Amino acid sequence: MPLLDDLVTNFNFMRCAEYAFSQEGTLVYLPTRQLQRTLVWVDRRGAVERVPFPPGGYRQVAISPDGGRLAAITVDKGEKDALLVGDFARGTLSRSTAEGVFTSLAWAPDGRRVAFGFAPGGRGLRGPFWQSADGSSPPERLTSETALQTENPTSFSPDGHLLLVEVINIADTSPSTTGWDLFVLPLSGDRKLRPFLQMQFNQELARFSPDGRWVAYRSNESGRHEIFVRSFPGPGAKWQISNDEGNDPLWSRNGRELFYRDGDKLMAVDVETKPTFRAGRPRALFEGRYVEAEFNGYDVAPDGTRFLMIKPDPEESGPAHVNVVLNWFEEVKRRVPGAK
Repeated sequence: MPLLDDLVTNFNFMRCAEYAFSQEGTLVYLPTRQLQRTLVWVDRRGAVERVPFPPGGYRQVAISPDGGRLAAITVDKGEKDALLVGDFARGTLSRSTAEGVFTSLAWAPDGRRVAFGFAPGGRGLRGPFWQSADGSSPPERLTSETALQTENPTSFSPDGHLLLVEVINIADTSPSTTGWDLFVLPLSGDRKLRPFLQMQFNQELARFSPDGRWVAYRSNESGRHEIFVRSFPGPGAKWQISNDEGNDPLWSRNGRELFYRDGDKLMAVDVETKPTFRAGRPRALFEGRYVEAEFNGYDVAPDGTRFLMIKPDPEESGPAHVNVVLNWFEEVKRRVPGAK
């Protein structure tokens, strides 16, 4: 017997219902609502320009290689995910017919496909899928389903032949790894995941450099989350890029800068990738309150002059709205025959 139809359950993540009740029968719960987040362009000085797409529950965004389209993951009031592809010039958004839980976005270099982590129907663990950007083909899984293992694609190699995949192995209890590791998936042949970086720390959120010789990623090996770069395919040295925590690394399209989030700050680091890797000191480009996802929380335009950011719903800046229901036990008795 359904008792609440607007209860937040964090279905896509922890799957725990946000409610409690007292012995006297007072119920408190967090109600769902339709987020009204907006997409904006922010230039390198922090000036903001609205993107002509309607408000919605945007969680993750990625710009196509040619800069003309957008892929986005949104969530509606019913906590249902959707994959959208938008056209910047026309201001239109098309919705994928696939239903389930989505996370992480990666455009193929030719712009014909979008890869994402996906659990069809919201059941089971996420795996790497891709589908045509124009919606002409349904999602296709790129690996065989593995029990107790989540696999999220994060970045294509520049030639489109390889895909970086973040693997979370829930069953891995070996002392040499936490189970949060980086693998490479060849997109031809047998499509078998092969290890790239496995350590006793978390390695995640990986991105190929534009020349394919380096991988930026996040790790907690220093005791907090920082951004690192390693050579590909390795083995080789590593470089720490951030110096005061970092999240969501992203290369500029010309490979001369690395960007990452540090709280409300968007940071930039000048880098050289040839003949070897060198990195400058991090500097803040701008600071502002934008939605901070672990991955795909923002993207950079191909020319590097502005950034696509998610502006929070105005109501998100205030305290959480909590509903209180008095004498809830009496309501349960009325609605559920035989309840005591």
